[in-house]
Amino acid sequence: MKDFGTHTKFVTVLFIFIALLGCGALQAGTLTSRPVVISRPTRISRPINISRPTGGLLTASTVVDFGMVPVGTTAVRTNTIANTTASPIVLKSAQIDQLNSDKASLTTQLTAANATIAQLNKDKASLTTQLNTANATITQLNKDKTTLTTQLNSANASVTQLTSDKASLTTQLNAANASVTQLTSDKASLTTQLNTANATITQLNKDKASLTTQLDTANTTITQLNATITQLNKDKASLTTQLAQANAQIAKLTGK
Repeated sequence: MKDFGTHTKFVTVLFIFIALLGCGALQAGTLTSRPVVISRPTRISRPINISRPTGGLLTASTVVDFGMVPVGTTAVRTNTIANTTASPIVLKSAQIDQLNSDKASLTTQLTAANATIAQLNKDKASLTTQLNTANATITQLNKDKTTLTTQLNSANASVTQLTSDKASLTTQLNAANASVTQLTSDKASLTTQLNTANATITQLNKDKASLTTQLDTANTTITQLNATITQLNKDKASLTTQLAQANAQIAKLTGK
């Protein structure tokens, strides 16, 4: 430290920067009593340039470097101002020139953050629309499943009735065969009846085969619909997760 004589008085100026999250612009207070408050999340990494005082005041350094200051923390640096005059000097205020530049930079960051929030809101609306469409599709598929189930139940009832009819026809055929044995004189007539019965049975077998094919087709369709519904449920779960993540990002960006 340089000696300026018995009348030299030294004043140590304490510079304090505190980065805080807020909604206002960069605020600069008087360094003698109030800290500098930065309202948006940031990291101050540029040194503070100090102009040489006039009127008998000398500073030990013209640059005060605060380094990297994370959000919510405080960095303290000291600088010495020497009074080379014979009279006391009162420091009423101090000014940091690049605060305006920092304010402009933070304003730009705030604008970019607002643009990001606006885009996230658009993405949220788009995802909501897609989710509503998926839900509507699921509702329609559930209706289709109900309709197909009803049709399948009807087909099963028809198969049951045809099986009962087949048993009845078999009984009639046995009775006809017994009649052929007992009534040889009516063989021709009974043969005709038997042929008719056989033709009916053949047609019933064809109908049964056709109904069996239809039933298999219905079962295949139901299986495919179940797979589609399962995939839609997965898609819905994925969209719900994406929506939750988007909401979390929006909450993070808005500070809520």
